[in-house]
Amino acid sequence: MISSNLKKILIIGIAIIGFYSIILSFSDLNLVFDQLINFKIEYLPIILSLVTLGWFILFARWQILLRNSNITIPPKSSFGIYISGFSLTFIPGEVGEFLKSQLLKNRFNIPRSKTSPIVITELFYNALGLVVLSVTSIWFFEFTVYIFIIFSIVLLLVFYLINNKKYFLKTINKFSKIRFLKKYTESMSESIELIQSLTRGRVLFYSVILSIFFWFVECIAIHLLLLSFGIDSIELLTLVSMYTASIILGVITFLPLGIGVFEGSLAGFLSLRGIDITVSLTVVILARIITRWYSIFVGLAVLKITGGLSLPSGEKSID
Repeated sequence: MISSNLKKILIIGIAIIGFYSIILSFSDLNLVFDQLINFKIEYLPIILSLVTLGWFILFARWQILLRNSNITIPPKSSFGIYISGFSLTFIPGEVGEFLKSQLLKNRFNIPRSKTSPIVITELFYNALGLVVLSVTSIWFFEFTVYIFIIFSIVLLLVFYLINNKKYFLKTINKFSKIRFLKKYTESMSESIELIQSLTRGRVLFYSVILSIFFWFVECIAIHLLLLSFGIDSIELLTLVSMYTASIILGVITFLPLGIGVFEGSLAGFLSLRGIDITVSLTVVILARIITRWYSIFVGLAVLKITGGLSLPSGEKSID
C-alpha cells in the first residue's frame, strides 16, 4: 500500500538526517558555524540555477529516449513525470528511478515493460557520462585514475551484457528475485531490443553528450560552492576529478545516494588538498543538500501537486 511505502520513505529520510547530524557532531561546531556565517549568499542563486539547468539537460535526454522508444506524451506531462522521478532517488540501489515507469503506467497506461528499459538506459548513460568526464581530468588528481579504470571495466561489462541477449537475460532473472524490481523485470526479455536500440547510433551520441554536460554543470555548481566559502585553491578540473570519483564510489555501494561513501570520499579528497576536514565536511554536506536534496524536495512537491501516485480504479498500488 502507498501509505506503507510512505512510512518506509520517512524512515529512510530520518535515518539520513541522523547520519548527517552524527557527522557534524564529530566536527568542530564552532568552526562549522563560522563557515556558515561567512558563506557568501550571493553565490546561492547562481548555484541553484546551475543545478536546475541540470534538470533540463537530463529532461532533454529523457525526451530523446522516449521519442526513440515510440512513446509520445505532452511535453508538460513528460516534464512533470520526470521531475517527480527525483522524489525517490534516495531509495537504495537506484530503484527509486523506476517511479517514472509507474507514473507513465498510471497516467498514460504505457506498459512498464516498455518504459523500464528507458530508465535502465538512463542509469547507464549517467555512469557513462561520469566516466567520460572523469577521463578528461584524471591527470589533475592522480589517485582517481584507479577508480576510473575499475568503473570503466564495469561499464564495459554492462555494455557487453546489453549487446549479448543470452547473458543479459540471465542477469535480469537474478534481479527479478528482488520483490520491488520483479514487476519491472518480468517482461524485460521482450525489451532487450529496445535497450540495444537506445544505446546505438545518434541516440548514443546525443545521450552521452547531454550526460557529460549535466555532470560538468553540476561540477561548476560545486566549484562555485567552494568559492562561496572562500576556498579558491582548488581548480575546476581538479574538482571534476574529485567529484566524479566520489560519485562513482558512492554508486558502486548501492547505498541511497551513496550516503557516507560520497561524503567521506569528497571530504577526504578536499582535505588532501589542504582543506580542514571540518570545513570539508561542511561543504560536502551542503553540496549534497543543494545537488540532491533540493531536487528530491522539488520532486516530492511536483509529485504531490500533480497527484502522480493517484491510481486508476482497479490499479494496484506500488509495492
